[in-house]
Amino acid sequence: VVKRYDIADWETIERSRRWPFLLVGNGASCAVSDCFAYTKLLSVSGLGADDLRLFKALGTVNFEAVLDYLRVAALVCEQVGHDEDDVHLRYERIRDALITAINDHHIAWSAIPVGPLERYRGVLLEHEATWCTSYDLLSYWAVMAESPRGNKRIGDCFWTDDGTFDPT
Repeated sequence: VVKRYDIADWETIERSRRWPFLLVGNGASCAVSDCFAYTKLLSVSGLGADDLRLFKALGTVNFEAVLDYLRVAALVCEQVGHDEDDVHLRYERIRDALITAINDHHIAWSAIPVGPLERYRGVLLEHEATWCTSYDLLSYWAVMAESPRGNKRIGDCFWTDDGTFDPT
């Protein structure tokens, strides 16, 4: 017997209860700028034909999914006695291409419309804690939008209560 699970739409979930914690992923960044969309990142990644064929064969433009497949492939190669060096090299090449694409094509602070950044900050303020898994600076910039050193409500874990920088 196959169980089916109905997934409520966001409006229903949002009305149903207050969520104390928030996990922010790449979708939030894409809502501010399409430069963070995986299709855009892949198009500017500079990856070669072999790596692009891997994305196509796996049916995804999601870098993390491809990197996870490569991680598993390396584990399988190791377990069955095959040389996994090529898999590790491909993993590093794709990971580095993602980092470079984000770095080289990140939206500039001056190009971000004020409205989306303020809405982003507002959503962050509605939660007790937020974890961000995105590679970009948007969550950080949203936090810094009001004050370069945050405030009592939002902090980036780099500033102490007395306003000094804490590298630890």
